[in-house]
Amino acid sequence: MKILVTGALGFVGSNLCEFFGKDKRNKIVAIDNRYKTPGSAQNYKLIAGVGAEYDYCDIRNENDVENIFKKHGGFDVILHMAAQVAFKCSVENPRLDFDQCAWDI
Repeated sequence: MKILVTGALGFVGSNLCEFFGKDKRNKIVAIDNRYKTPGSAQNYKLIAGVGAEYDYCDIRNENDVENIFKKHGGFDVILHMAAQVAFKCSVENPRLDFDQCAWDI
C-alpha cells in the first residue's frame, strides 16, 4: 500500500509512519513543513528508521502539493495529520489556524 502522511514530523504523524512502516510492503511518503522544530529531528530519525521517504511540503502551498504528487504519483491512503501543534501558537498567531488554501486537490 502506498501511504502519504502529512504532518509526518509531529507526534501523531511520526507514530503513524512507524506503525505502517513496520509492514515492508507499505511505501510511506512522509511530508511536513518543519514549522515546529522541537522534536522534529528525533521524529525524522524515527520515520527514516522504518524506511519512510521524507519530503518537505507545506500543504498550504499548491506548488508544494503538486510536486509531491508529480514525484510520487497517486496514493492508496492519505493520512492528514498536519495541524497547529500548540495552543500557545494559536493564541499568538490565530490567523495561521484559519489560513486556507484557495485550491482543490
